[in-house]
Amino acid sequence: MSVYHDSGIPPDDPTRTSPSTPPSRDLRASLTQVLPLALGCLLGQLLPTLAQMPGFRLHVLWIPGPLLLGWLLFTPRAAWRTCVLSAFAGTVLAFVLVPFVVLPRLLASAAEFASVVAVAWLLLRWRGARAPLEGYREIGLFVLLGCVLLPIACAWWQALLFAGGPQGMAPGALLTLVLCSSVSYLLIVPPIVNLARIVQRPERRHGWQWQPVIIAITLLGGLGIVWGVNWSDGVITPLLVLAPIPLLVWALIVFGVAGASIGMLIVALLGMQLSM
Repeated sequence: MSVYHDSGIPPDDPTRTSPSTPPSRDLRASLTQVLPLALGCLLGQLLPTLAQMPGFRLHVLWIPGPLLLGWLLFTPRAAWRTCVLSAFAGTVLAFVLVPFVVLPRLLASAAEFASVVAVAWLLLRWRGARAPLEGYREIGLFVLLGCVLLPIACAWWQALLFAGGPQGMAPGALLTLVLCSSVSYLLIVPPIVNLARIVQRPERRHGWQWQPVIIAITLLGGLGIVWGVNWSDGVITPLLVLAPIPLLVWALIVFGVAGASIGMLIVALLGMQLSM
């Protein structure tokens, strides 16, 4: 019996094309790794600079390091070099577009990317049989390594490059750097990992229809209105901290962990911006 009688095309037919050719793999890598990381790190480096310009009232999270960590946690290790080079290319391009940014910023970013690679390697090595950030143990390791130790190391490195060490910084500046970096990793990495898990495993998309998405947008709009009102009653103001909890619980039930993590990110950005 012939092994190719169904298709009628002999295996040595020159007109036959492989379903996965090198050009298609290169294009897919460019769309899923190079462009998102390069553009994300470019935007992440430019936003803090724009927020400091006169006339802007912009509260931003630190994007480059958390974006790279989230990408490495769901990307095969063979593609890590491409991811790191893409993130670094976006960072270098940002420094080209903003000439007054000095060399220490570039060195600080390089040190952060190296630390991110080390943390990603440890998280994947110690994750056991579970997917990244899926079990209590994995989440605990992520909080310890990615949200505590990594921000401390990055803040110390920045202090060393910009002020000659933590002693040369203003009081409280080092703690501010650590908290800003820690919140950024805590809010940005989980949505990236969970969205990638949904893309790779379509059966996890249960509940992701248009109607719940419209309801979620409406609830977020209502939360923004409630938070934006200047409440004169001193009793209501502290209760506004509890306002997002029903929205986040509903997102967790309807959309799963991915929906809850995305909702937490949006709620945090909304609260940060309104606090300005």
